[in-house]
Amino acid sequence: MTQFFQFLVTGLARGSVFAIVGLGLVIVFKATHLLNFAHGALMTIGAYLCYEFHNGWKWNTWLGLILVLVGAFAALDRSRPKFVVPGAAMLAAGLYVMLGIHLDYKWKLPYVISILLAMIVTGGLGLIIDIVLLRRMRGRPVFSIIMVTFGIAIIADQYVPSRWGSEAVNINDPIGIKSTRILGVPVTLIDVVTFLVAMGVTVAFLQFFKRSRMGTAMRATAYDQEAAIAQGISAKMVFGVSWFISAALAALAGILLVSGGGRTLDSTVGFFALAAFPAIILGGIDSTTGAIVGGMVLGIAEQLCVGYENQSVFGFVPSDYVGQNFHVVLPYIVMVVILLVRPYGFFGTKEVRRV
Repeated sequence: MTQFFQFLVTGLARGSVFAIVGLGLVIVFKATHLLNFAHGALMTIGAYLCYEFHNGWKWNTWLGLILVLVGAFAALDRSRPKFVVPGAAMLAAGLYVMLGIHLDYKWKLPYVISILLAMIVTGGLGLIIDIVLLRRMRGRPVFSIIMVTFGIAIIADQYVPSRWGSEAVNINDPIGIKSTRILGVPVTLIDVVTFLVAMGVTVAFLQFFKRSRMGTAMRATAYDQEAAIAQGISAKMVFGVSWFISAALAALAGILLVSGGGRTLDSTVGFFALAAFPAIILGGIDSTTGAIVGGMVLGIAEQLCVGYENQSVFGFVPSDYVGQNFHVVLPYIVMVVILLVRPYGFFGTKEVRRV
């Protein structure tokens, strides 16, 4: 029973990360009806940003990055031709600051501040992706826009090793391998912290989504974009806010995933987002509540499978028939079984068509 409780706590922590990733994917899908395949890349970049902020970062790198992003936006903004030349100059200056100036002095920030700053910067990157790239693709075939997100993911996968190296690093969080006891059962502290942080962020977002003016605008745009625009809601603003929140949540998920003793950060962190797709499909691809529930279900199922896959399954199926990596495919098996019963997921909106 003690072992089962430990696996359950680990599953809750894992599921809460699934929930955050799924929530970020659903936010963008509800606003734009687009599956963001660059979400994993944003997870990786956010985790590496936290690592760099916490372990030492050079101010000229990020000053240059800000100049590059602002300059690129100004230079590409066709609606304001007078900003093209100043934007191009700012872009060139940013590249010079990033690549032409080398400083040995580094700043090290506290871990919590590093997390917040990484979320803000990654959220800004998501906003830039929407403004510079995806906003110009509005009205194009959905497949074309999805391929743009694929391209962003490929570019990020090449950039991360060149920027931070290909070797795994430790994020050096203050929690490390500390443990605690719940009902007398020893559990790792990072699992408890991960679950509490994830649930706190999730509850905060749901309150924002349901009670704030921007949350109301996001829900209205998701329900009927044309009617929302007719009521004076800026769809561009909603899309930008959605991408910012989604990217910030991706950064938080990546950081939580690699925090704790024995865990390392490398360029493969983003593949976790692929495992989160069954969570949003299971819960309902357009439901924020479904993303949370689906993530928790898959996280618990996966960790119970990890714990018991070397033993007989429920005392009936020998472990030889299951294999060593059965937990990798388990989320997809659970997804298929549930969809056979509920094709729209737990909380998905049923599509009604007139015959």
